[in-house]
Amino acid sequence: MKRNLLSLAAAFAAALMINLSANAQNSRNDVGMVTSKSFHRASRVTTSAATSEINSKAVRDFYRRFSEISGESWFSVDNGFVVKFTKDGIQNRADYDKKGNLLTVFRYLNEDQLPHDVRHLVKSTYYDYGITHIVEVSLNNTTAYLINIQDKTTFKQLKVVNDEMEVTHDYVLAK
Repeated sequence: MKRNLLSLAAAFAAALMINLSANAQNSRNDVGMVTSKSFHRASRVTTSAATSEINSKAVRDFYRRFSEISGESWFSVDNGFVVKFTKDGIQNRADYDKKGNLLTVFRYLNEDQLPHDVRHLVKSTYYDYGITHIVEVSLNNTTAYLINIQDKTTFKQLKVVNDEMEVTHDYVLAK
């Protein structure tokens, strides 16, 4: 079950990474660029209105889990709530279900923010590639890294979980 959920989250995040990569020239880490079909109909809820429109359990859990944050924005989506925020200079997104249970946390990282062992695994295998985008996905106490890499002719999406790396997509760039 946990593996299925992680695979589902990884697939969802991979789709988001493709969207981000397409828009990377405009804003490399703009969380606002990350959308899914359910987010197109999202309604923005301001921080001051959060307690009246967002599940109070989700709000309490958010403030318990995350401290010293900035730029907090809550969104109501078809299947729950999303809060986007910045913590320690890193853009984050936390997804909650309608009952206020935390589902997934996404962190949008730069190469220098990637854990050393994960970066070493990627760079030692793909040393001629540049890391273009990283999403850290936390789900059920498991963390996966979805990493876009690119060289002159190819673009790859990698998934790293528990020190195991897998190529999830491999594209040849148009000349």
